[in-house]
Amino acid sequence: MLLVLAALLTSVLAIVYRSGRTRAFAVGFLVFTLGFLAALVSRERLFRDPRYGLGGDEFISSHLGSWLFATIHADNNQPVAQMPGMGMGGMQMSGGMMMSGPGPMILIPKYDRDRFMEIVHATSALLAGVLGGLVAQALYATRRES
Repeated sequence: MLLVLAALLTSVLAIVYRSGRTRAFAVGFLVFTLGFLAALVSRERLFRDPRYGLGGDEFISSHLGSWLFATIHADNNQPVAQMPGMGMGGMQMSGGMMMSGPGPMILIPKYDRDRFMEIVHATSALLAGVLGGLVAQALYATRRES
């Protein structure tokens, strides 16, 4: 998200200090990126809250991210031996010394899905901004002079 913030701030500077097609692109980029982020936040955070909306209703980039994560990281779980806790489970007496053996195997994820989704959302916001910039440039190029 830091890259998205840097791109947004750069577009504000381009709006202030540039003109013509460059300014048009910066305005389109800013509007579409902020619009995408506002829609994402309202849809993912507000409407998915059980008090306000449906829990399973996801934004388009969330669907894309879930599909990509499942496709790229199909085998996301790795078995790890659970270490015995403070209790005596897994501890064995051997010649008067306490020996600890491996506990039961548990599955933990190899990759962090939440980080992956943040990357997908940030990339989607930047792509929406580029699309907005291109639309704004096309509108600027076809405007009527008065």
